[in-house]
Amino acid sequence: MSESPNPLAALEATSGRRSPLPRHPRKEVTYPKVEPVEQAAGQAEDQGVEQAAEPTPAPPTRARRQERTVPQPVVRDTLKATQLYLDADAADFLFDCTSAGMLMRTRAVTQSAVMRYALEYLSAHRTPQQVAETIVSGETRAARPAGRPRA
Repeated sequence: MSESPNPLAALEATSGRRSPLPRHPRKEVTYPKVEPVEQAAGQAEDQGVEQAAEPTPAPPTRARRQERTVPQPVVRDTLKATQLYLDADAADFLFDCTSAGMLMRTRAVTQSAVMRYALEYLSAHRTPQQVAETIVSGETRAARPAGRPRA
């Protein structure tokens, strides 16, 4: 019986692993040559004044992109994670608010930011007692029995 050649050994023998070519090769940067300024040595000594060396020009650098400054939402203290349940109308309005922020090309209008703004607005115009009285009186749809419906 003749031995069959090992296909893995043949593959290892023929494959020479090479490092990949760079995708974006670096451009050569050439620096301008600075010619020395020739002075008459006697002139500086006669006047008794030291001449300051001219500053050498800085080497050219690549122009960097200006980074966009995105206005960050104001965070007063640490934020506390909270979970809330919304009905379909409130969830749709929240979605519309965040969509309006996307159309303005900003990421600052998040669902959390909208809810924080709504609470700040409510706290500026109502007292906690007024909010509780409004919910208890049934003037708003927010007055629902707590918990899941029981049979």
